[in-house]
Amino acid sequence: MMKPYFILFLLFIFLGNAQTINKKEDSLISLLKSTTNPDKKISLGESFLLKDGHSDRFKAHTNRIIGMAFMIKGNSKSAVKYIQKALVFSEKTEDNGCKALVNCNMGEVYGFLGLASEAEEYLLKAKRYSSYIKNSEENAVVTLSINSVLSNLYKFEKETDKALKVNKENIFLLRKIKHNEEYYKILSHTFLGLGNAYKESKVYDSARFYYNKGIKASLQNPHKNYLYGIYRDLGDMEFDDKNYNEALKYYKNALSSPNIYITPEVKSYIYGKIIEASIKLKDIKNISKYADSAEHYKQLINTQNKNGVEAAVSKIKNDKIKIIDEKEKRVSNLLYLLLIFAILLLIITFWYFFILKKQKKLYQEYVKQFQSQHPTQTETIIESLSASVQTSINTDLELDILEKLNIFENEEMFRDQDMSLSKLASHLNTNTNYLSRIINQHYNKNFNNYINELRINYITKKITENPSYRNYKISFLAEDSGFVSHSTFSTKFKEVTGISPSQFLSLSSSEKQTP
Repeated sequence: MMKPYFILFLLFIFLGNAQTINKKEDSLISLLKSTTNPDKKISLGESFLLKDGHSDRFKAHTNRIIGMAFMIKGNSKSAVKYIQKALVFSEKTEDNGCKALVNCNMGEVYGFLGLASEAEEYLLKAKRYSSYIKNSEENAVVTLSINSVLSNLYKFEKETDKALKVNKENIFLLRKIKHNEEYYKILSHTFLGLGNAYKESKVYDSARFYYNKGIKASLQNPHKNYLYGIYRDLGDMEFDDKNYNEALKYYKNALSSPNIYITPEVKSYIYGKIIEASIKLKDIKNISKYADSAEHYKQLINTQNKNGVEAAVSKIKNDKIKIIDEKEKRVSNLLYLLLIFAILLLIITFWYFFILKKQKKLYQEYVKQFQSQHPTQTETIIESLSASVQTSINTDLELDILEKLNIFENEEMFRDQDMSLSKLASHLNTNTNYLSRIINQHYNKNFNNYINELRINYITKKITENPSYRNYKISFLAEDSGFVSHSTFSTKFKEVTGISPSQFLSLSSSEKQTP
């Protein structure tokens, strides 16, 4: 009696322990996300990964956060390395939110590297995963994050309409996370995106409106993540509008933005723009003040780029060695494939001529058969029935119907697209059952096959006897013979003749041209 209770007790312990582990891992992930300095974030994340017993979900989140920290530092090679690890771990989990964020981060890195189509592919994959998230608030947070990256991608690709669309979608989604800790972070980025879209369209009043709203939202976010970005882009807008003093003010505000790590690329860009604005204002003092900083970050970026080039050259060198080692194998494989291709080509050629010969034979047999039908099938049936020794009222009735059918055929009434068993029975002054029995008994086919065969025989005769019919479209031939549907005509044509309408037309043309 105690065993079921004991199992239930163990189950409660297991579930409680799993929940405790999940809460502990979530707290570690939150700690990692809240660390603003990328070097500290990387060090802390790597220390987490050294410990055993963590779930695949935790490893996915930790690797992606480390990867994005490397991205901030400008080390795209390490960023890709860690996010690729995160992708592997995320695919092992059932957490669609985790999968969505990892794919979103990979899209962000690819976008930074200028691989726009690959970036968009990852971001759209992230959106698919986000659509499976059942919790509405989590769904909204993840979708907002993806849209923010898409907004940046569309900005750099100059796709203003798409950028506006995703940012307006974010305004709607933000209502669902009003009290979430991510609210002001995403709100400020959304206003930044809207400002950029209007700036690209040179609608500067609207751009300033959204940039200012973005500043207010950023100031309410503890980390003030996008404050420097808003100031930088405001500076760009004022610079483009030739308001160089205003541009200088915003560039300097960007450099002094609190609680945020600004990448060397961004600093280099801002210092360069400060010098450009100072040149426009002929402010020699300001140029001298910022020249050293501009040169320092320019050299730093050049060094990073050099390292990136060296890594690329190393990879190319290894690839070349591999290519040389496999060259003979590839050549032999190519020759082998060429041999197989030649054999296949030979087989296909023989098969083609075999099919062509078969189709020609079917065509000739069919044409010979319907051309030799003198008298017609109906006339033959009437003669046979008239010559019968046994005559009766029923026989006379059948003869009457058959003679009317002969007239029906000769007058080509079967070409009427609305022709049906009931319509024909009414025309022949008989009932449908009696007419159907006569057709089945004397023609060995049902009404539909009887009508379709008359139509096909009519059109094949036209094709063989009237050269102009060989130039008509198949849809016209179908309609002319009484078929409503092109596909039905093609199907019935092949059933009756053994070949398709296009093949019949081709063979008919070649037969007539043969001396």
